[in-house]
Amino acid sequence: MYKTVVKFGRLDCAVNSAGIAKTLSLPTHKYPEGAWLQQININLTETWYCVKY
Repeated sequence: MYKTVVKFGRLDCAVNSAGIAKTLSLPTHKYPEGAWLQQININLTETWYCVKY
């Protein structure tokens, strides 16, 4: 992205559509915290890193 901004002066749009979908189908109160945190980390935090860097 840095090279794109240097070459063209800006970046109008970035798409990062990678992620995971756990196959757990449980009520919220029974969903394991570790599985939730893993999914949030990969689907949100890692996507943020890709756009940031």
